[in-house]
Amino acid sequence: MIVASVMTFIFYKLRQPLVIGYIVAGIVIGPYSPPFSLVINIDILNLFAELGVILLLFTVGMEFPIKKLRNIRKKAMIISTSEAFGTFTIGFFVAQALGLAFYDSLFLALSVSVTGTVIVMRVLGELKMMKEEVATIILGTAIIEDILAISLLAIFQSMGTTGNISLNDIALSIGITVAFIVRVLVIGSRTVPKLVDVIARTSQHEVLVVAAVGMAFALDFVSFELGISVVAGAFFAGVLIAESKSHSITIVLTTPVKDIFAALFFCLCRGIDGF
Repeated sequence: MIVASVMTFIFYKLRQPLVIGYIVAGIVIGPYSPPFSLVINIDILNLFAELGVILLLFTVGMEFPIKKLRNIRKKAMIISTSEAFGTFTIGFFVAQALGLAFYDSLFLALSVSVTGTVIVMRVLGELKMMKEEVATIILGTAIIEDILAISLLAIFQSMGTTGNISLNDIALSIGITVAFIVRVLVIGSRTVPKLVDVIARTSQHEVLVVAAVGMAFALDFVSFELGISVVAGAFFAGVLIAESKSHSITIVLTTPVKDIFAALFFCLCRGIDGF
């Protein structure tokens, strides 16, 4: 955090996105940067980085109530599917042309076809564009791409293990994802906003913060157990809270927590691992 604070201040003065400062901080403290390393146990720090992803997408979701997402669902679906599968196809044939094995080409193509959702959202937030329609479309597209990527990853892993692809596995993966989203939006929209408003009426900010973050991790746990991206679980938890009358104060209260862990994410995952 000390190194990150110095780097972000420098990049602020340079009028550059702060996320670049976080990444540079990760490179500075990482175990692969000479002449010394300030980070030894990366596994433990990666856990904090994962918390940063969850909290960042959770607070982003609170900016996008269900009505707002419903208005862009068709555009987001068309853009995400065409972009993801188009990029995947190009990446696969390029990898094949470079002489990579079939399964190596599949995984490489999948990795280059996914948008860096967290990076994009962070930059849009710094540019004060989160409330604009284009940001909503970009976010919807990125979330759908994350869900597609996780589904395809599960399919490719199955192919690599068994040597063949099962239509039942594909149908099951798609069915679980769709059922999760539908149940969250239909059932959750009827219960979570009311619960948040009841908690908010206690006027105890600590209780509200803990309850809101607890809801985010609850949906993350469910999505993880179902094999769905935790990014999706965190985002939809925020979407449900956005339906409450108290979502404005919830955003204000949870933002500092998000900022700290998001800084760890960009320093550790994007800086150390990226370098």
